[in-house]
Amino acid sequence: MKVTVEKLPASQVSFDIEIEGEKSQAIYDRTVKQLSKSINVPGFRKGKAPRELMLRQIGKEKLKANVLEELLQTTLNDLAKEHTDIHAIGSFDLGTSFEDLFVTFVIGTPLEFKAIIDVHPAIKLTQYKDLSIKAEQVDPDLTEVDKTLHEYQVKKATVVPVEDRAVDMEDLVTIDFKVLDTEGQEIENATETGFQISLEKGEFLEEVVDGLVGLSLGESKEIAIDLPADFFNEGQSEQPVTFIATVTDIKVRELPELDDEFAKSISAKETIAELREYLETRIIDDAKANAEANINIALINSVLENMAELELPSTMIIRESERVVQQQLEWLTQTPEGEKLARQIVTKEFVQSLVNSNQPEAITRIKKSLAIAEIARLEDITAPRAEVIDGATKLGQAINDKSVDPELLKQITEDEIITTKVMEWLKANSNIEIVPAGSLKPLETEDLEADEQVIEVEAEVVTDDN
Repeated sequence: MKVTVEKLPASQVSFDIEIEGEKSQAIYDRTVKQLSKSINVPGFRKGKAPRELMLRQIGKEKLKANVLEELLQTTLNDLAKEHTDIHAIGSFDLGTSFEDLFVTFVIGTPLEFKAIIDVHPAIKLTQYKDLSIKAEQVDPDLTEVDKTLHEYQVKKATVVPVEDRAVDMEDLVTIDFKVLDTEGQEIENATETGFQISLEKGEFLEEVVDGLVGLSLGESKEIAIDLPADFFNEGQSEQPVTFIATVTDIKVRELPELDDEFAKSISAKETIAELREYLETRIIDDAKANAEANINIALINSVLENMAELELPSTMIIRESERVVQQQLEWLTQTPEGEKLARQIVTKEFVQSLVNSNQPEAITRIKKSLAIAEIARLEDITAPRAEVIDGATKLGQAINDKSVDPELLKQITEDEIITTKVMEWLKANSNIEIVPAGSLKPLETEDLEADEQVIEVEAEVVTDDN
C-alpha cells in the first residue's frame, strides 16, 4: 500500500492511498469460499454448486460492494493504527463517494482513493508567563441575609383577606382587566378575570403594579402604559395601550416572626442567630469565590488573547456544541416542570438548532481547554494517579449511576485537577491587580469552575406557598 500524507486547512489531514489489487482479490476469494459453505443452490449440496450459479444467487454487484466496503474499512483502520502521531478526531471521510468508487472498482486491480480526517490543532501560545491582568473585587453584601429571610417569611406566611383598606405594596391582589389599543379596541388575548398579582417590583408590568396601589375593593382604574413587544401575543410590537383594571379581592400576608422556631422550621439551625451566621458565612464565602473566579476569567482571557489563531476542525466544534446542549437539557430536566417542558419542546430539529446556536460558546470552551492543556504540557503539570482515583471514586458515589464509564469519571477528574493546578500556576506567575467592583467591562468568558452561586438555606427548607 502506498500512502501520501498532506496537511490541509481547518486542521485536517489528507491521505492519498493506493491499494494493490492482491488485497481485494484476497478478500473476494475468502468471501466466496465462506459463502459457498453456507449458501443453498437448488439442486446442489452446500459447497458443490458451480461458482457461476452460486455467484448469480448471491448477486455479483452485492458481493463487489461487500468486498469494497471491507477493503476500505480495513485500510482506514490500518492507517489509524500506523499514524497515531496525527492525533485524529472522529472518523475518516472519503474524498470520493463510495458510489463513485464502486463504479470504477475492479476486484484484483489497484484501487486509488483519498481519505480525509480532522486532527487536533497545533497550539501556539505567544505568552502565558508574566501576564498582567486586572480583576474586580467582590464585596459581600450582607443585606442579602435579610432579603433571604424575608423570602422564606413570605413562603411561610398566612394569607388573610382585607376589606377595610386600600391596596398596598406586597398585597396579593386579584383583578379583572382588559387592554385597549390607541383606537379603543380590545387587544386579543389581553383580557383576564380573576388574575392574581403579588404587588412587588418585577412581578408584573411595573406601571400596573404602581397604579393598583391605593385602589379599594371593587374600584377600577385606567392605566396608560407602553405595552412591551410580544407581551400578550407573539409578534405584537411595543405599543401605547390603556390597561383597565378592577380590584376584586385583596389579601395580605401575615409574616411569621423571625425567631428560633422560624429558623428551625426552614433549616437545620436551632436558633435565628445561628441561621443568620450561617447565611452571612455563605455570602462571604461566595464573594471570595466570585472574586477568585474574576481572577481566573481574566487570566484565561489573557492567555487566549496571546494564543495564535486556531483553525478548529468541525468535528471538535460539533462535539463540544453537543456537549453544551446536553448540559443545558440536563439542567432543564432537573425539576418536574422542566422535564415536562422538555418533553413538549425537545425534538430532533430543536436540538440541532441548539447545537448550531451554541457553536460560538463551544469554540471558546475548546480554545480554553486547549490552552490549559498546552500550559500543562509545557510546564509538566500532571494529576497524581492517587488523586485521580480518589476523586473519580467520590464523583461516582455522588452520581450513583453504575452505567457511567469509570474511565470517563477518571478523565473528568484528571481534567479538573490539571485545570486547577494550571490556574494556580498562572496566578503564581502573573501580575494581578485587584480593582474596585464595577470598574471593568463585563467579563465575556464563563467561569472556569462554577456558575453563579445562589444563597440557599441548609437542610430541610420548607418551600410551600401558603
